[in-house]
Amino acid sequence: MKLLKRKGQGATEYLLMLAAVLVIVAVAVYYVTRPRAPTFSGSLSVTAGTLRLTPASGSGTILMADWEFKAWMGETAPADWTAGTDNLKPGEPVNLGVTASSGQYWHVLVRHKPTATVYPEIAQTV
Repeated sequence: MKLLKRKGQGATEYLLMLAAVLVIVAVAVYYVTRPRAPTFSGSLSVTAGTLRLTPASGSGTILMADWEFKAWMGETAPADWTAGTDNLKPGEPVNLGVTASSGQYWHVLVRHKPTATVYPEIAQTV
């Protein structure tokens, strides 16, 4: 009788170990295959009374539908994100549609929507 009980216990332990291995493999596959955000950095300027974002570097074009931004002066960022206004290409300025004038200190956050990556804040006097 005791022999049968030990065999049953061994099978249960092997099934639990197999389940743990499958969970670990699934997590590893998720992290290896998930989409990665493109690199991005930029600078701000004012042209014709409008705030402009110029991507300084990056790993290619970020499509208009794939990014959004927050732009503000002062201490508090707006709660809502604003949809991207054009494709982000390194070296090509993008009009953000925000009224600004020279000498103001602005903050801009850019978020890559497919990966939910928020890039480091761009903060400067324009």
